[in-house]
Amino acid sequence: MNNNVKGTTEATIFRPAKYHYWIEGRYEQSRNEMGLIEIRKRLWVDGIEVLPESGFNIRSFYDLGFDWGENAGSSSFTAALAICLAIFRDERITENLFNCFREEWVIRFPGGDFEVDIPLHGFLEKYAQRLRPGLYSRFCFSSLLNAREIYMQMDPISSEVLVDLAENYVLHNQTIQHPEGRRHSERRQQLYCRMFHHKDCILRGADFDEVMLRVEVIMARFYWRSMERVLRRNYDDKFG
Repeated sequence: MNNNVKGTTEATIFRPAKYHYWIEGRYEQSRNEMGLIEIRKRLWVDGIEVLPESGFNIRSFYDLGFDWGENAGSSSFTAALAICLAIFRDERITENLFNCFREEWVIRFPGGDFEVDIPLHGFLEKYAQRLRPGLYSRFCFSSLLNAREIYMQMDPISSEVLVDLAENYVLHNQTIQHPEGRRHSERRQQLYCRMFHHKDCILRGADFDEVMLRVEVIMARFYWRSMERVLRRNYDDKFG
């Protein structure tokens, strides 16, 4: 059986332990010391329970708990992280894929209790770019990208870290399911390219922390310059 993922070479393929996983979700009610009803949401991967702490330890910016379905909040990111870590058993791959997994699966899980079979072949083929060696993802507080994740490439020989912010928009657009949302993201990408020189899109540094500090500065500048444009346009519409 050939388990190769399209878009990668034989030497660089990431393979999960298997290509089908059974995911279960449960709502459990209990009363706290005050007599109030509390709802705890629990998840299992192939019959083994996964805990929110496993996802929260990777991205502590989201809620310590689970959520799923189309109206899921911040805890859906934690759910995606915990499930991906249980499936892929690799923290780097989990960081690179959890946002895609959330969009493809977690927010589509039925509300309430559910059981679903997750096939991975198509998913890994679709997001093969995120499997390439040396690609890492880090959370960006200032990012206007939907997922607030910045993808960076580490050179295997020099350990130099490189980030292409324009490529990041392309990668994130791939995960946006709604056509209008994708068009909105593409407009932000075009605006970014008009506001900044090409040299501001590509950053290099000795380590992740150094590069991310510079990314935060640039994305914060983009945020405020974007807000300035919006406010100016609203002012012109009202008083111009």
